[in-house]
Amino acid sequence: MNLENKQFIIRRNNIKALIKDESLPFLIFAHGFGTSQTAWDYIFPDFTDRYNIILFDHIGSGESDMSLYTPTKYNSIFPFANDLIEICYCYGIKDAIYVGHSVGAMIGLLANHMETGLFKKFVFLGASPCYTNNENYFGGFTNQSLNELYDIMTLEFHSWVSGFSRDIIGERPRKRSILFKETLNQMRPDIALNYVKMIFKSDLRVYIPTCFVQTLLIQSENDAAVPDSVAQYLHENMPVNELIRIPVQGHTPHLTAPETIIALINQFLDR
Repeated sequence: MNLENKQFIIRRNNIKALIKDESLPFLIFAHGFGTSQTAWDYIFPDFTDRYNIILFDHIGSGESDMSLYTPTKYNSIFPFANDLIEICYCYGIKDAIYVGHSVGAMIGLLANHMETGLFKKFVFLGASPCYTNNENYFGGFTNQSLNELYDIMTLEFHSWVSGFSRDIIGERPRKRSILFKETLNQMRPDIALNYVKMIFKSDLRVYIPTCFVQTLLIQSENDAAVPDSVAQYLHENMPVNELIRIPVQGHTPHLTAPETIIALINQFLDR
């Protein structure tokens, strides 16, 4: 990759590369909907002594280049996965550790399907390959509930953010977990709506049995976005995985209980 293309990708995704020693393995952190790379601020410092760290913002989130976001291009998870592959190309990354939250997890899984050899281990927090209920599958949402969600987001975005944030964060939020509400409020309402529609229409279940990357699945209690049945589905259908259920409320355990997540990641990586 030439320097001009690399600089373009760095600007596009607001990449923060903390490279201590090129001989060290890479650890990539990918945020989910409504947050940015800042969601990992309480996690990544614990790994800088042993890994080269890559933090970035998905297009449309955080401080990514908003001028490059178009709803026609980013209308599925595939272009986000392609962006991730290009980020790996920027730094010659292979056999990396990838930590993904929510849709960020599925972006990593799809990127692995598109380009094998990039990742050696996955850590997925609150991951879901499909959010809608289907025959013999409970994703947590019906078409009616999703249409009502889209209507509320369209009519009263900032009011919706307040209620949605409470549901996602869970009970008794710690002060730093309010970051989710702040970053979600900063999203352009039209981009946030397109993001949500893109996420909820996605169905990546066909790719789950084909992923042979060793994976740690972390599932919180009372996750308003991802019911436990989805975590169980992933556990039963991913070839190489371990599912750990943690007594933490909500969809953002890396914000509400970072010490727990750090400990689980360390245990997984040390094996």
